[in-house]
Amino acid sequence: MAGAAVFKNNQCGACHTLAAAGAAATTGPDLGKLPAYAKTAGKPLADFVRQSIVDPNAYIQPGYPKNLMPQTFGKSLSKQQLDALVQYLISSSKKG
Repeated sequence: MAGAAVFKNNQCGACHTLAAAGAAATTGPDLGKLPAYAKTAGKPLADFVRQSIVDPNAYIQPGYPKNLMPQTFGKSLSKQQLDALVQYLISSSKKG
């Protein structure tokens, strides 16, 4: 799956927990809880996930500091990579 490769190649699992990826880091929020986070932020899930990647300071999950996540993924990921990652995170979080 393309999104899983983007997740792995960009070291997302170094900071985030995502059961589907076998990642258990706790520096950043648990990506298995994205639907709940989106609800708290008052945004549709896909919009929330995309914004969290390209503009991570737009919404900070309570308990995490601002400027923790790199601000560069909006530029370093191609549209195809970003789309694949968003879809992967959505499908993975809905399973968990």
